[in-house]
Amino acid sequence: MGVLVNLAGVILAALVVWWFWVAKPRPRRAESGPVAITMADGAFEPAVVEVAAGRPVTLRVTRRDPAPHAAQVLFPDLDRVFDLPLDEPRSISLPSLEPGNYEFTCQMRLYVGRLVAA
Repeated sequence: MGVLVNLAGVILAALVVWWFWVAKPRPRRAESGPVAITMADGAFEPAVVEVAAGRPVTLRVTRRDPAPHAAQVLFPDLDRVFDLPLDEPRSISLPSLEPGNYEFTCQMRLYVGRLVAA
């Protein structure tokens, strides 16, 4: 019995390490039109969005989390904040971006995503 408990503990620890430090979200490339992003279950989906540098971008963010900290999405590097109604897509227009990474988060930084302008 003790061996099974230890084995379960090792497997659980390995899953935690993989989830928080090894797994990298696959970026979604913005082709044309708004990029759909869902805010639910502690994560943005997709968490990484690749956009063309030098072009404006529109995101369509749908908040599924009723928690108060998820009521806004912040783009600190762009000095922008947007209110997110629950279960309604919100179109967010951003200006053309210089090449680089631009983080977006909820108010408490529990939800974290990234725009990659290239």
